[in-house]
Amino acid sequence: MKRNLLLIFASLIAMVFAANASAAYFEGDKMVMVGYVDNDVEVGVELNIDLDTFNFSTASNYTAASSSLDLDQFPTTSNWADVQLGYFGLNSDATNKYFATNSSATPTISRVSIPNFESGAKTTNLTYSQLASGGYPVINSDTGVGYRATMNANGTTPGSYGGLNNQMNTGLTGEISLGDLATIGYVDMYVWQVEGGSRNGQLVQDTAVGVLRLFEDGKVVVNPNAVPIPASILLLGSGLLGVIGIRRRNA
Repeated sequence: MKRNLLLIFASLIAMVFAANASAAYFEGDKMVMVGYVDNDVEVGVELNIDLDTFNFSTASNYTAASSSLDLDQFPTTSNWADVQLGYFGLNSDATNKYFATNSSATPTISRVSIPNFESGAKTTNLTYSQLASGGYPVINSDTGVGYRATMNANGTTPGSYGGLNNQMNTGLTGEISLGDLATIGYVDMYVWQVEGGSRNGQLVQDTAVGVLRLFEDGKVVVNPNAVPIPASILLLGSGLLGVIGIRRRNA
């Protein structure tokens, strides 16, 4: 009897660990990248960007994913130009919202659409978390669930992110075709941060908080063009300042 009870207890513990493991992806506090083809599939990728702690403004050449999207994930095409790319994210308490655009021009946001964005992001994360296998859920893009359904109104408003991105600037959209992967080898998107709710929501700044670059091999890098100051240069600078200070005291 005791042995049976121990086996039952061990099974319950294993189920708990399995449930926790399956919930490890898309918990709602990371930046999410989505690639999709209409009438084909969409693929979600949870990037290594914790939106509770990550600082886009200080990140430099930070690898957010070593591999992610691959053309083999899209059965009906062998052309990157057929694949659309988008990014979205919420921090854990949803006080900060993130989306991306194809241009560094400042977008206009719709405050009244902030609840729609939050709901869409949470619903998409929940859908992906239930399907995640190795962190890359693949779903039919026309099934009525996922990013295309919740953020694009089933494909009728691509790049609007539930209406949060008002697209008031001509040509400024929240998505981009991946055609440049086949020509120049990478695609850049500009990340915008919105804080507050439907009454007081606003962009935290008029410039993008960061740049996300997707390479053809699936690598995603934050702020790829930022050049950090080498530690040796900083050390040399502090040494020179010290020498100047000594000379001034001696004078």
